[in-house]
Amino acid sequence: DMGGCGWYAVGTLNRGELDPSWTQEIDRNLTMFHRYLISFHWAFSQFTPSSSPYHPLDTREELYNIILLFIGFVIFSSFVGSVTTTLTALRNKSQEAAHRFSVYQEYSAINGLSWELRHSISMFKHQWRQRRRCIVAEDVAYLKDLPERLKVKLHCEVFGWRLARHPLFHETLQWFPDTMQEVCHCCTSEEVLEAGKDVFTAGTKAEQMIFVSSGTFSYLVVGSHEFGRSRTALPRADSTTALETGISFGDGEWLSEASLWLAYSHKGTLMSTTHSTAVQVGALKVHNAVRKEADLRPFLRRYAAMFVERNNALAARTDCDCLGLRSDITGTAEMVLNAAKGHMAPPEQSPA
Repeated sequence: DMGGCGWYAVGTLNRGELDPSWTQEIDRNLTMFHRYLISFHWAFSQFTPSSSPYHPLDTREELYNIILLFIGFVIFSSFVGSVTTTLTALRNKSQEAAHRFSVYQEYSAINGLSWELRHSISMFKHQWRQRRRCIVAEDVAYLKDLPERLKVKLHCEVFGWRLARHPLFHETLQWFPDTMQEVCHCCTSEEVLEAGKDVFTAGTKAEQMIFVSSGTFSYLVVGSHEFGRSRTALPRADSTTALETGISFGDGEWLSEASLWLAYSHKGTLMSTTHSTAVQVGALKVHNAVRKEADLRPFLRRYAAMFVERNNALAARTDCDCLGLRSDITGTAEMVLNAAKGHMAPPEQSPA
């Protein structure tokens, strides 16, 4: 402790036998460690409301005491102010939460909400409080002022490997890295979703392909018991539907690929069942990006035609449009290879 050492030094250095000092009031037979404890006790008392039996006896000791008291006053005031501010913020937050809950209770009582619905709302709020924290780039203030070139590299490293799980994007990354760079930077975004939040709902226009980055999602088909209707046959345009309801998706899977190739509306609802993260690729933005690459467009047209043809063939066999609901890597890779034939030559080999 610097304050205690300084106090002992002021009381012992350059002292004559008759010069008054606080050190003269302590027993000369005390050990150095005991003397240090006495000095530390005195210094500590200057920063707190406590007291010490030893006091300054001359000008130097009095001056040192005043300086240390002033430092202690500043530190102690700062500490008390910090604690007060923290407690006030916690109290305000608690009062605000209590007020919100009170308003909700009044609302549920006035509208006669069922016990089942109120229980579901309570469970959702509980899961939200217990959620595992996920962070996306938009939440990182430190990255806000990055130059554009660094943002491009950041988005390519964050999204590139996720999109490359799909054979089409993997092939595009190999042959047209500049286009894939633009897709990652301009066409792709990431969203954190709480458990129970809808990604899209039945009847909304399909505008994005979705990759599951973390967590789990459940797809509910319109016409199931979840929506209180009888099950009906689904149109062929939507490649994200299935005969079953409540189909789960996990990390690494994708869905709603048909939004890149077809204009249609969702026939079901996608909901996050846990605290999750979804990577979304905007269909219209992808179209604008690939228009700049003339050599890429024929390849994509062939793939899109195969995708729609396969979708319609599968729908004819199953009376339901379910292509693309699961991440069919094998089937998708086969279509990518067939679409690439005659349109993309192998890279030149360097001479041996």
